[in-house]
Amino acid sequence: MESPNRRRHRHPAGDGRGGAHIGQSPARHRQGPGALAAQVETWRLRHDTAAAFAVTGTPRALPADVDEAVLRACQEGLSNAARHAGAAQLGVTLSYMEDLVVLDIRDDGRGFTATVTGGFGLKAMRQRAHSLGGDVRVESSPGNGTAVSVSIPLTGVAL
Repeated sequence: MESPNRRRHRHPAGDGRGGAHIGQSPARHRQGPGALAAQVETWRLRHDTAAAFAVTGTPRALPADVDEAVLRACQEGLSNAARHAGAAQLGVTLSYMEDLVVLDIRDDGRGFTATVTGGFGLKAMRQRAHSLGGDVRVESSPGNGTAVSVSIPLTGVAL
């Protein structure tokens, strides 16, 4: 049986953020592509929506702050899709390049006017990426789904 304290620390939306306790980082418990694949699979089952995860390039250990930023961006992207998209399909791709890691989250949902800057989640995603020298790009239009791309450079960062 789950303790009441644990239940209280879960995100109430059931949106893919998982059940980590406040103050504990899911990235500390499970890192890399496996953590993202688990998030996507949990989201797929919870929302009964087609969802796929793919990796391109050669997976390698990422610096802890980059790994956590990628995990958090994935969680936020899944959360946004659950709350806003009404999608029939969702795809998440993690791409390892020589000096860059890129997370792409795309759905075929409602979309929105791309001039909208987004809510707290997108702002936090941007702040986290920018703090690591990265970038977040959002492409969307009404009726055409949404694509979010988070890129973080790997040059000059220590493992």
